[in-house]
Amino acid sequence: MGDARAGHRQRLKERFLSGDASAHTDEALLELLLTYAIPRKDVRPLAERLLAGFGDLQQVLTADPAALCAVDGIGEHAAVLLRLTAWIGQYRFSPPAATSPEREQAPTIPSHAAETPAVARETARGPAAPDEPPGEGTQWRATGPYTANNASKAGLVEETRLALLAYARLRDVTATRRELLDGGLPQRSRATREAIVRVIQDRLVAWRPPAWVCDDLVAGAEAPEVPDLRLLLLLHTVRQDCLLYDVLQQVIWPHRQEGLSAISRVDVQRFLDDALPAHPEIDGWSVATREKLAGNLLTILRDYGLLQGAQGSATKHIVEPVVSPRAAAHLARLLAAEGVDAREIPHHDDWRIWLLDVARARALLTTAGGESAQ
Repeated sequence: MGDARAGHRQRLKERFLSGDASAHTDEALLELLLTYAIPRKDVRPLAERLLAGFGDLQQVLTADPAALCAVDGIGEHAAVLLRLTAWIGQYRFSPPAATSPEREQAPTIPSHAAETPAVARETARGPAAPDEPPGEGTQWRATGPYTANNASKAGLVEETRLALLAYARLRDVTATRRELLDGGLPQRSRATREAIVRVIQDRLVAWRPPAWVCDDLVAGAEAPEVPDLRLLLLLHTVRQDCLLYDVLQQVIWPHRQEGLSAISRVDVQRFLDDALPAHPEIDGWSVATREKLAGNLLTILRDYGLLQGAQGSATKHIVEPVVSPRAAAHLARLLAAEGVDAREIPHHDDWRIWLLDVARARALLTTAGGESAQ
């Protein structure tokens, strides 16, 4: 068995070095990478579980180490190797800004295997310039399979506020990132600061928003109080995570409509069970990952003001946020930029992120229009 496994690993290397297309699939590349961290074990099933759980090779390599370690079979050595591979590709050998804006390639992954992660593109280019057409190069909301990316970091409201204030001063994503890593965040560990910056980038700028989105976020960060900032962070974090979006739409919203207040990890776990036929990637998550993810999704929503409950509590309570006309106008502009007809905007499901029905969305938009006209 040992000889057979060694022979298989050698064939993986030879196919990769020869340029064999079969060695450049996400599964084959990840399997080969894992052989360097996990000796004397068939790692193909582990590679399959990682891809099912996180979505694709890009998502695996850029996942938070804590989320990776929550997967059965992944230890610290393997998690460090995966993150190191992504870090080298993204930050040491990032293409210059002059590279084609639509597709840039990271030398550590063959170009036909995976597109350069969105975070790397954003680091090089920054948000869309004010003079670009609306939506140019923008991926307005997340699509695709569920991932466990939110299993390790909560709302990070204060850290995000500091990042936005730094960006307001520097007006450059790369310079902002450097300042945050060099001590602009209060966490003592640089590794922790790197993980936090990565999460903030994924939620706010990896989708390459237009400049007006960043301006609205900065305005929320600069306000003496943070209600609007929390509302906007809730909106964008939910829209950039398919799983969180569906939990809010299919668990929290129905609870609210039925007059129920309590929401628990069990409710989220039940949702994951029900979603399994449509999302087989869930089956690749360990029990520990599912439990941690269920709790952390509720914690994120608590940090953004949609839920209340003590830290670590298994049960939270739904709280209807106070949505300002300014925040409502922000969402309406997002939907319009996505191509939603003006008459349909008050009916869009995204208003449920703030627990608003059609009538209240319409009333807020009327107020927002009146304020903007004054």
